Amino acid sequence: MQDMSKVPFVEVVWHDAADHSGAWVDYDQAIKFASKPMRIVSRGWLIHKGKGYTVLSADYIDYDGYSEEENKDRPRVLSRVTKIPTPWIQRISEIVVATRKRSRR
Repeated sequence: MQDMSKVPFVEVVWHDAADHSGAWVDYDQAIKFASKPMRIVSRGWLIHKGKGYTVLSADYIDYDGYSEEENKDRPRVLSRVTKIPTPWIQRISEIVVATRKRSRR
């Protein structure tokens, strides 16, 4: 199973595609809408960074408390996986996450 403490946690600032919320819009409203970018800020574990796209996962299941034997064949389960086209990315910054083992009572 992938050790998520070894996977970088990042913030990605990117511009997304968007559509106007109304079905019909006059020309001036369309120009105003076109002049404003759809700036998105996403944070998560950097699952993949390639030429064409970057993939983040915002969540994963933490199997802390299970034995190594129980976790041996268990796959890492991710959620809210986002694939962002590389040309849309403005900036990627690593966020250092302090971790500590929790005590179980």
